[in-house]
Amino acid sequence: MESKKETMTILVVEPGKYPYRKEIPSTLEEMQKVVGGLIEIIYPWQNSPAALICNDEGKSFMPFNRYLPSIKDIICGTFFICDGSGDDLQTLGEKDMAWCEQELHSPEFFWAQNGGLFIYRCRPEEYDSLMAKQK
Repeated sequence: MESKKETMTILVVEPGKYPYRKEIPSTLEEMQKVVGGLIEIIYPWQNSPAALICNDEGKSFMPFNRYLPSIKDIICGTFFICDGSGDDLQTLGEKDMAWCEQELHSPEFFWAQNGGLFIYRCRPEEYDSLMAKQK
């Protein structure tokens, strides 16, 4: 039986930014720091060990981040991706990590118009400009 690793590499996805890899201690406290509060674990992709870790109360007060068609929902605030297939969260394999990185690559700007919600995939500098206009 393998012992729990002290650190894990995660894919961090912040609103308006490209995803990036980060090594963090494998503790609940560090995971909560990344998402800014209590964590919620979501498994958005069937047949994948990838788990999405987000803020449990993010929809209440955090900005929209990415729309996930697989679960037909918007994830709010900063979240991260790791391997959730075992008893403990751990580093996702390279193939799955690269797939998630590509899938979540472009920041998304959300706006409401005529009773609908629209999503525009953009570059980080475009996102910042659009957010400044929205205020």
